[in-house]
Amino acid sequence: YEGEGKPWQAVYAVRLLYHSACRVSEILKLEWSEIAWDVSELHLLKSKTKGERRRDKRVVGEPVLALLREIRARHDRLGLDSPYVLPSPRDLAKPYTALDPHWHRIREAAGVPEMHLHDFRHDVLSDYGADYSAAIGQAVSGHATKQHLDRYQKAQKNPVVKQAADTIGMRRQNALDTAPTALKLVG
Repeated sequence: YEGEGKPWQAVYAVRLLYHSACRVSEILKLEWSEIAWDVSELHLLKSKTKGERRRDKRVVGEPVLALLREIRARHDRLGLDSPYVLPSPRDLAKPYTALDPHWHRIREAAGVPEMHLHDFRHDVLSDYGADYSAAIGQAVSGHATKQHLDRYQKAQKNPVVKQAADTIGMRRQNALDTAPTALKLVG
């Protein structure tokens, strides 16, 4: 898709959504300062808290980190100086926001015309739910209801969460790598 002159930001946004349990807005607004490389986490500004500016820690697997390294290398190669991982092509001080029209074309080309961007989040969490506890799913998704908050915070520091993120990420990458060409979401 990118080879057709379409924005690289759209391709990487879809790839990051495919591999993570992040919301679309969290990927599009992701800043370099929110990536904790040493602990494989994203420290996102919470979007669902009123008045408070708290961070939501998300464990991510190696496929997400590999994509982020690719994007960092692209920034370096192009000499981009932006706080955003996926900057607007017109204004590097703003995040990329034009994903919807490109997503429609990407999903048509992939043969999944009814799929919505938020479906990636559901798919990833379903994959986690098949093999791991709710606490691990919460650690990768940011879901922290009052009922599960304590379990979520304990699981966040558990090395099993990182292992789960790597396992599910690699499983999804392998499925993508072996999918028919029409279904591949690579740039």
